[in-house]
Amino acid sequence: MSAVCHLHAASRGFSRGPVVARTNPRLPQFSGFMRLPIISHSPVPSSCCLHDRKGGGVRVLAGWWPIGCLLATWLAWGATVPAQAQTTDSTTGSAPRASLLDLQSATTEAIARAEKSVVAIARVRRDRSPTDRTRLSPLRVIPFVADPSPLDPDFVPTHYGSGVIISSDGFIVTCAHVVDDPRLYDYYVWTAGQGFPAEVVARPAKAYASDPFSDLAVLKISADGLTPIRFGDTGQLRRGQFVIALGNPEAVARDGRPTASFGIISNLNRVAPSEGDDHSPASRESIHQFGTLIQTDVRVAIGSSGGALVNLDGEMVGLLTSLVALSGLERPAGFAIAADDLFQRVIERMKLGELPEFGFLGIQPEDLRLHERMRGLRGARVVNVIAGLPGQEAGLQPDDIIFRVGQESVDSRNDLFRALSRVAPGTRLPIYVYRIQRASNRLGTQRLEARISKKHIGTSRPAYALNPPQQWRGIAVEYATALPVDPFRRPGPAPVEMPDVAVLSVEPQSPAWEAGVRPGAGIRTLNGKTIRSPQDFYTLADAVTGPAELELVRTDGTTVRVTIPPQVD
Repeated sequence: MSAVCHLHAASRGFSRGPVVARTNPRLPQFSGFMRLPIISHSPVPSSCCLHDRKGGGVRVLAGWWPIGCLLATWLAWGATVPAQAQTTDSTTGSAPRASLLDLQSATTEAIARAEKSVVAIARVRRDRSPTDRTRLSPLRVIPFVADPSPLDPDFVPTHYGSGVIISSDGFIVTCAHVVDDPRLYDYYVWTAGQGFPAEVVARPAKAYASDPFSDLAVLKISADGLTPIRFGDTGQLRRGQFVIALGNPEAVARDGRPTASFGIISNLNRVAPSEGDDHSPASRESIHQFGTLIQTDVRVAIGSSGGALVNLDGEMVGLLTSLVALSGLERPAGFAIAADDLFQRVIERMKLGELPEFGFLGIQPEDLRLHERMRGLRGARVVNVIAGLPGQEAGLQPDDIIFRVGQESVDSRNDLFRALSRVAPGTRLPIYVYRIQRASNRLGTQRLEARISKKHIGTSRPAYALNPPQQWRGIAVEYATALPVDPFRRPGPAPVEMPDVAVLSVEPQSPAWEAGVRPGAGIRTLNGKTIRSPQDFYTLADAVTGPAELELVRTDGTTVRVTIPPQVD
């Protein structure tokens, strides 16, 4: 059955009159549908429609014809859809309800697969004062302990968060801000006991590493047979995809059952909220302030940090972080650290009790100007190239526009920073740039190759690693670019050429100390062999049994050779 919206005028010179809306009694009335108005045959303004005698047709002018078309659509829909719905209900059942039940089933199954891998974490300060109180009695004074042991079932932590099991032997990943400083706190983990579904096991946990820059930390409990989380493909994430958050809000998950929330992915590569007014790159203490986070409309309440963001297959795609709960204000939205290649590289390093490393090029970039972006250019402009660092060695020049690093496109300064941070130090990486060609004064494309160094990480919160830096004869070495203070960068037209590796620390009274080696000195060679990385140094040094000769570069640019005798036990 069809419905037609008919507009009619008697002649080209008809009189003006109002448009009258009334219901059509000849249309069938369906339960649940109201009678819809149609346009009557009453005279209408000439601005609405004109009858063309020559063409025999009706010309509907802008402003009124959409109304007629919309009404026609309503009438046709009201006449056909209910009949289809009645057919669906009488034969196969409600299709929308079936779809909702399928979604519900997928959600409950995903929670069941992932929840065994999500744990509750309590952080307890070691030097907390006892909160013993006394209760008076007519006969005696009865001590009353208000602060039970963390292993006591009645213990309620004041600092709590979530974690995710990443190995069957007890490694757990969580957020660094959940762990805070492992030098000051002890940690306790609640997880459902394997083989005893009704039993909840609380275990002390040891901190292996905590890195504020990535906001990741790894704990370890003494357990076997745990269920590690399965990781999903973050490269396939799209806005609007359904996700589930599993965490420990308000410390309620100590019963072994994490709390679940449901929502969608709102956006990708989002910038973490910053505290304070300084938004300069130098003030950013987290890689997530350069845009690495998954944004979700799932409510991520305080205590959910460190929990799992999973897809409908029960696979982890992100680690929850309640960064939006700033200044005591919770909002119904949250973020998650993407469980991507960088995430995997960081936690594998932390499982060794070592801090992660982030790539460094040694340039100062900036975003392109508006008129350049309007011309279709994308990338990050090189403002300054620091002498002696990987950028200069690769051949980068000021005003180059970097538009690709390896396989990753670069649209902005933040994109460039993220792409470099994903690369491990020592990696050789192709860099693609636009550069002005002097002969034609046009932009040309060039491919350069850089050997990435290591970025120095300076954060207000301390980093922690279970295993201290490796030493050899009292020396600990590091990439020169990762030293806390760069001793080779000083004002002047001819800065000192920086070696790849420098002395990070020297143990007093050690053979290296006695030979005159001091922190900050660059190391150019060991027994005549060039040193390009800390791993090069330790590999060569461990093979030396007798005296070793180092060629050092002092901060004033002078070169000196020192001989370090073997360590005497």
